[in-house]
Amino acid sequence: MPCNVTVTRESLFKSSHPHLLPVLASAFVIFSILGYKEKAISFTSKSGELIVSKNGQWFEMDFPAQPAKPCPIPDEIRKAFKSPPVECLKSQDYIVVFEDETIILTAKPDLSRLKTKAMQEGIPYQTLINSILHKTVN
Repeated sequence: MPCNVTVTRESLFKSSHPHLLPVLASAFVIFSILGYKEKAISFTSKSGELIVSKNGQWFEMDFPAQPAKPCPIPDEIRKAFKSPPVECLKSQDYIVVFEDETIILTAKPDLSRLKTKAMQEGIPYQTLINSILHKTVN
């Protein structure tokens, strides 16, 4: 199921997704300069259809769903934590699952290993760190 996100000028420039700027710039030109009268514009992207609609002075983007799928735990992520994750899922980002909440609360990950993984994935280090989500297994 797609999620709907409203992007402001301030949040766009602070975003870890700078690739959205050309899509929003194109939507601005089509709506504001070319006078497009429909409610939404559809763009084709690597991850699927991106829909941009205009809501007053705001542009809203409807992102395609990218469900996470189980994957092997990368060595850099496994070794970065004192207690390794029990499960790993991957979509655009990694989601790691730990056995107990206290592991998460007391975690002191080896950031150099996570930086290595980010370089291998071709993404900014901060994006990888922000994308590793923790979940407690019941």
